[in-house]
Amino acid sequence: MENQIKQKQSGQVALIVLIVSAVVLTLGLSTSQRSVTDSKITTEEGLLKEAFNVAESGIEYYLGTGSTEYTDDGSNATAYVVPRNLASDATNVMEYSEETLRNSVLSFWMVAHNDNSSINWGSASNFLGGGVIEVCVNDSFAGGLLVNYFYADLARANYSVERSAYAISSSNYNNFSNPQGGTGSCGSGRRLVETITTGADQTPIMVTVKPLGNSARLALRTSDALPIQGQEISSTAIVGDQETGVRKTVRVLKRFEVPQFMLDAITSEADVLATN
Repeated sequence: MENQIKQKQSGQVALIVLIVSAVVLTLGLSTSQRSVTDSKITTEEGLLKEAFNVAESGIEYYLGTGSTEYTDDGSNATAYVVPRNLASDATNVMEYSEETLRNSVLSFWMVAHNDNSSINWGSASNFLGGGVIEVCVNDSFAGGLLVNYFYADLARANYSVERSAYAISSSNYNNFSNPQGGTGSCGSGRRLVETITTGADQTPIMVTVKPLGNSARLALRTSDALPIQGQEISSTAIVGDQETGVRKTVRVLKRFEVPQFMLDAITSEADVLATN
């Protein structure tokens, strides 16, 4: 009986030892698996950072040389750059998917630019033809909009600015005008803010729009084709194998812009034509 009891106790001890061993083994395998996973994540994060840096370098290389392929000498990574023009000779509407931040200025150009971003004054064909310019904003916008229309006479001997201020679904802007109303040619989800009719003796140069109070999605429609407004540059870097390697894409907008402090100086001149 005593032997049986001892054997039973020994059996219980052996069972406990097996259970504990199994648990310890399971925990060990779990820890090992977690270590492998963490190591893989850490490796991928490092490769993603490397790919991001190479993608950015690819954009800088393109801007400096015009080449759309960049290889980093310090790693097995290559960036492929794809530039896309913002607007084109066949487009009479310009809109951006991202919002223009409040108190920031968005420029819409009526004149073409050279490759070095300077204005191409050379030919009348580089300018938007006469007609109608419609300024549009998303219909959920509530705030104020400042609109400046820059133009010259036909001989470009004199330059002028027409300034307008609109209160969009807001009563916080005293002495601001009401928007024109409706959608015009702006399309669904937008409202028409202002229609600018260019004179026969005018050379349109630029329209700037500045949202106040809130950010806004802005668009411009014209009766004639708009010149190119800049470029969207997309750079995709691949680290390692071209098919299975880590990829990272960086996109930047390179618009033709005038620094805001210069615009403020221009529109503060005494001969500015104020409308509304």
